[in-house]
Amino acid sequence: MVTEMDHRPGMQWHYRIHWYVLRPLVRSYFRLTAQGLEHIPPTGPVLLAANHCSFLDPPLIALAIPRQITFLAKEELFSVPILSWWIRWMGTYPVSRGEGDLKAIRTVMRLMENHKALLIFPEGTRSLDGNLQPLENGLAWLALKTGAPVVPVYVEGTHQALSPQARFPRPCRVRMRVGPPLPPEPLGGRQATPAQVRALTGEIEKSLRALRAMMNHSAEGDNKLP
Repeated sequence: MVTEMDHRPGMQWHYRIHWYVLRPLVRSYFRLTAQGLEHIPPTGPVLLAANHCSFLDPPLIALAIPRQITFLAKEELFSVPILSWWIRWMGTYPVSRGEGDLKAIRTVMRLMENHKALLIFPEGTRSLDGNLQPLENGLAWLALKTGAPVVPVYVEGTHQALSPQARFPRPCRVRMRVGPPLPPEPLGGRQATPAQVRALTGEIEKSLRALRAMMNHSAEGDNKLP
């Protein structure tokens, strides 16, 4: 019998199992809806740029997207025995806080060379009030360095479902909207200038704010996950 999961090329078997088992539960508990999934390239390197206001953001985004997603997580999480094993198993890579993490840069470069889809939160940390914070320049620099397109993803409702002060998620409605890819400016072998990095960061932030505005005007037109 052919199932939905048989049509998800590139997913490793353990990721498929989690995706297949958890997706219906999440879809029901959070009434998760998503629009614009067609903007995510099914293959090839891609950087997913999402807003971040809850620990729920990474798993819910991953379960909404029909492609295996890789993650970066603070290295402190990898010292927790069971959690460390699980997040490594699901394709999560450790990074240290602050700028200039050469190991993280090498990791991203390798993931893009291997045509992976990497989820990054360009705000740098969770928003405490659920509003989009100013973006840091790291994602734009990586996009210019690797040539990978940036796909903006805006998630709404996770802050209400699991705020930084909450201990257990509430069954709040969560919506997600994906925008068209933003191809970085070709550099022709040159290094990206600070002006180019700032310009792309501005484009990413503008796209995220546009997605939020579109969501506020399309509450009745949300699509349930297939």
